[in-house]
Amino acid sequence: MRTKTLIIVAAALAAGILASSAQTYSQNIVGYVNQTIPGGFSLIANPLNNDTNGASEILAALPDFSLIYVYNNGTYSGYESYQGAYYDPNTSALLTTPVLAPGTSFFVNNAGSSFVNIYTGSVAVNVSATGTNALTAGFQAVGSLLPETGGVTSVLNLQPADFSVLYVFNDGAWSVGEYYEGAWYDPNTSLPIAEPQAASAQGFFINNNASALWTQTLTP
Repeated sequence: MRTKTLIIVAAALAAGILASSAQTYSQNIVGYVNQTIPGGFSLIANPLNNDTNGASEILAALPDFSLIYVYNNGTYSGYESYQGAYYDPNTSALLTTPVLAPGTSFFVNNAGSSFVNIYTGSVAVNVSATGTNALTAGFQAVGSLLPETGGVTSVLNLQPADFSVLYVFNDGAWSVGEYYEGAWYDPNTSLPIAEPQAASAQGFFINNNASALWTQTLTP
């Protein structure tokens, strides 16, 4: 996925910026993230909390007749966009707008040309706090709770159960890595591979060998 990310701090950073003469501090970061969404399929994740996290809010520029696919417990729910609302792509029935909260990922099939989507809102984890994403056994569509770019283990602190397999979707192709004792391997050859990388607002699939907790701390 071709992703360009920019985080702008629009409010206060806790543990650093004085908010008032009473010495109260903001505990979150408010800003925005820019992401280029190409035509066709992308696997993305909402990087910021925005009101209800409804698709019409976080993907306001998504072209009409584009599709969102939300994965849950082995099945996909499809939603077709049209003039800010979402419909069943098979029956055209009006659907409740899908909620796309940080920590999960979803497919977008962009019916138009590439465009820059602007996510606005607050980081899901407060400054100096730790956010937790519960990873269940089996397949799960996940995303980082923090809008960070880099190694999924070294930067995003993803440390699933040993023998879990991560699937990263980029430009129409999958990159696959198996986790074992802090390192990543080719699941077919068992040879070591480079640590998988993720951009901010990028989603991925993981086949968890067992349940685990993905914790991320936002340091000031």
